[in-house]
Amino acid sequence: MYPSLAITQGLYPEHLGPEWINIYNGEIVSVRVAEKHKPKAERDFVIVEGFKLAANGSYGKTNEERSWLYDPLYAMKTTISGQIFISMWAEYICENIPDCTILQINTDGITFRFPKKYRESLIKLSDEITSECKLTYELNEYKKMVIRDVNNYSAQYLDNKIKHKGDFEINKELHKDPSMRIVSIALEKYFFEGKPVSETIQEHKNIYDFCMRLKTNRDSIAQYITLNENRLHVQDLSKTTRYYISNHGGALQKYFIESEKVTGVNVGFVATLFNKYVEKPMSKYNINYQFYINECNKIINQIEDKQLYLF
Repeated sequence: MYPSLAITQGLYPEHLGPEWINIYNGEIVSVRVAEKHKPKAERDFVIVEGFKLAANGSYGKTNEERSWLYDPLYAMKTTISGQIFISMWAEYICENIPDCTILQINTDGITFRFPKKYRESLIKLSDEITSECKLTYELNEYKKMVIRDVNNYSAQYLDNKIKHKGDFEINKELHKDPSMRIVSIALEKYFFEGKPVSETIQEHKNIYDFCMRLKTNRDSIAQYITLNENRLHVQDLSKTTRYYISNHGGALQKYFIESEKVTGVNVGFVATLFNKYVEKPMSKYNINYQFYINECNKIINQIEDKQLYLF
């Protein structure tokens, strides 16, 4: 949305001049839009996803002091324009569609719930306001949504396919933290199939889906602490460590070099390091299943009303 706003509103970093719009649109944004509008089977997803990063990344750099694109006024104009547009759209729909409720709204979209008989009216109104603002939009229809908040939810399309965002994501992009994939798998089974999370977790056969990632930078060191013959042994770890929560093992912590402070990781639980894959039956990994069940329940309890009623 931000790249489109910059083009339709004629916004550009002041030090680069209006020529920026022609290059930004002609070589990045319009190329992606044209590819995305092709039939799904014909799309080049390298262009769709790669140029999306280029378009959004260029906007993001305008708010970074060390970037050659830096222009905070441009960044602010873009975000404010977007907020005004989304607010206008929401207001326009809610004023004209009876019994319409906004389920979630953020910087680039809105999810409405409304009586089916007003579907065509809502589309017409959305066409009107986006056309007036020289923008386009995509329409998605869901049969079920499970929402923790605007950035963390699952939505089931009319064809039963499910998309996930945030903590519900199962197959994450490579730059995202893939920790505890089993939690997202169990949540999908629970909310869309009615399967208890304990069953999904205890039946699962892929050890990697229980693993988590611990990363440090040059300011800190990851450490693994074990007890050997009544003596503590502290092992410094690499910058990236893979591990899972187990019934027996060692404690993890981060040691901050300058301040000499220590921060616990998964405090109250012990872990088994798993940087090197060791193949064996799942029962031999000694996984602490209850930890992963608890992680699922933390999310479930934020969504479902667990209030007990006496009558």
